[in-house]
Amino acid sequence: MTSQFFHALALCGLLLLVACNNGENGSDAYGNFEATEVLVPAEATGKILQLQLEEGSRLEKGQVVGLIDTTQLYLKKLQLQAGIRSVSRKTRSAQPDIAVLEEQRRNLLREKARVEAL
Repeated sequence: MTSQFFHALALCGLLLLVACNNGENGSDAYGNFEATEVLVPAEATGKILQLQLEEGSRLEKGQVVGLIDTTQLYLKKLQLQAGIRSVSRKTRSAQPDIAVLEEQRRNLLREKARVEAL
C-alpha cells in the first residue's frame, strides 16, 4: 500500500513540475486564424478626404466612417440643372413655331381640297 502511495505522490509531483512554466506567459495554442473580409462599397464616388477607421473595427449600420470629396458630383449636378433649364427654354420657344406650322398645314390641306374639287 505504501508503494502505491509513493507512486501516486510521485505522479502528482511530476504533474506539478510539468504544469509549471517558469512564469512565462506562453500561448495556450498555436494555429492559423482567418478573418472574414467584408467589402463595404461607398454610396458616392470621389476622393477620400478623411477616414476614421481602424482595421478590425466593428461598425454599426449607418455609421459614418469617412468623408468623400463630392465637388465633382456637385459640379455635374449644376451642369445637369443648367441643361434642364436650357431644354425647357427651347421647348417654350418652339411652341409659337409649332402653332405657325400647324396653321400652315391647315391652310395647305384646305388648298389641296380646293384644287381637288376643281
